[in-house]
Amino acid sequence: MICQGTNETDGGPGPEAREERVLVAAATGCDVDVLCRIVEEAGLEGFRCLGMMALCAEIEAGAAAAILTEEMLFEAERDDLTAILDRQPEWSDFPLIVLGMAGNAGEYPGWSLLKEMNGSAHTIFLQRPVRSRTLTSAVRAAIRARTRQYQVRDELRQRREVEDKLRMVRHDLERRVEERTAELQRRADQLSRLSSQLTLTEQRERRQLAQVLHDHLQQLLVGAKMRLDQLVAEIAGPDGELARQAGETLSEAIAISRSLTVEVSPPILYEAGLPAAVEWLGRWMEEQQGLHVELDLDEEADPEREDVRVLVFQSVRELLFNVVKHAGVKEARVRLGTCDGMRLELTVEDDGKGFDLLKVMEGSAEETDATGFGLLNVRERLLLLGGELRVETEPGKGARFTLLAPRHGEVSERARPADRECARPGREQLAMGGPARRSRDGPIRILLVDDHSIVREGFRMLLESKPDMEVVGEASDGAEGVAMARELRPDVVLMDFSMPGMNGVEATRRIREEAPEARVIGLSMYEESERAAAMINAGASAYLDKTGKQSILLEQIRALNPAGPEAAPSPD
Repeated sequence: MICQGTNETDGGPGPEAREERVLVAAATGCDVDVLCRIVEEAGLEGFRCLGMMALCAEIEAGAAAAILTEEMLFEAERDDLTAILDRQPEWSDFPLIVLGMAGNAGEYPGWSLLKEMNGSAHTIFLQRPVRSRTLTSAVRAAIRARTRQYQVRDELRQRREVEDKLRMVRHDLERRVEERTAELQRRADQLSRLSSQLTLTEQRERRQLAQVLHDHLQQLLVGAKMRLDQLVAEIAGPDGELARQAGETLSEAIAISRSLTVEVSPPILYEAGLPAAVEWLGRWMEEQQGLHVELDLDEEADPEREDVRVLVFQSVRELLFNVVKHAGVKEARVRLGTCDGMRLELTVEDDGKGFDLLKVMEGSAEETDATGFGLLNVRERLLLLGGELRVETEPGKGARFTLLAPRHGEVSERARPADRECARPGREQLAMGGPARRSRDGPIRILLVDDHSIVREGFRMLLESKPDMEVVGEASDGAEGVAMARELRPDVVLMDFSMPGMNGVEATRRIREEAPEARVIGLSMYEESERAAAMINAGASAYLDKTGKQSILLEQIRALNPAGPEAAPSPD
């Protein structure tokens, strides 16, 4: 049987058939025929290779093993064989059976070349003459080794195919996840908008309900409570006790109604950073007023409470305006920091004209005109929030204003005495306490501004029962209150917070501009700090609960009496 040759048929055998071939190459055709016959007698497929170039080509095409005589290793193309073996994939260790000359293998001239090739191929050296059984056994061993290599190749190929499929699946999954995520995000955005609209709609309905409770039910209850309190003061005995109990019941009803109103429509607190706001104010003062403000701001000195934040910002602005109007300089310094970790400390300083602090406290017209009513307003608002204003000044030596305000917690009634250690040492310091005074006799003249007649009537009955107080007018909305304040020039204005048209905040602001001698006390059914901050920011001297004790309201009115408590007739 003759071995297949390189010119067997067009196209040659398929890949699997080629991988089962045993390549045979020898220097003479006789040797090739003998070797092919031995291979085929063993039931294997031999393939004749005529020369080294043909052998190299068939090794690259695919084969189970190769048999070659040592003479082939001395051909000029042997470097091609070494190169092909070096280019094998990682899984391949091609079996190469070399038939050498008789004698000691170590003395064989081509042995060094075989050792070099053994690093690139699985080389088996057989000395001639070799028995057919020995050659057949070597060939079968080589084929088994090559079969295992092909199995490893197939497993690696399958693994790569699996990895490619996994990569494609992962890519497709990621694409689908991205698409689903985008769709979910779109739906989430849509739901968010719908939820926002639903929330706003619900909030509008809640506000309308709260408005009904506040503008009607609560005002009627407050009016009835104020009238009943008047009766309690005049009735003695069992009837008086019954009236007192009825008053307690009304107070409880008012508390429940107010709680329900707040629960239905809670206040919204806007958070703003004080250091950033003061920095902006410094730039704004330079751009708009030509005042250069040197800033030293601690970014951590930001109060948690919005009312404190708004008040301090407004106070800084008021003090800087005072520098522009009265100090006669174009520079000021503002420092914002903390004091003992619990209080905010803000200092506004200038090297301007200064002023006589004692005269300002005593209400001197000259010094009041020189510093403005804003200074007294700052002090009053700080005191209401548990803060303090300290002033260091002398005529011709500039001025330093130090504002201390709580950073955390609730509003305290007064600053603690221990807090005074926060102020800087220096010139004589005078804490601004007590109302500004002017000489005027007679009762305290009061203007009532409230859109509910029953509430105004209740306040009028209370105030006119006191010999040191006189109601000079009543207004049913903010605009009417501003006009009456401008005309009547009252000492104190009791201002409702919520009114149709012009509300209490705007009315307070205008009264402070047009009738600055009038002190405004804000009144509301609510006790939220944001409403107090809005009224104080507008210029109110105090903010009280309508349903609070009447004695607190009377004490506040007397404390704000511009003529001083001793100037009015003594109360009963």
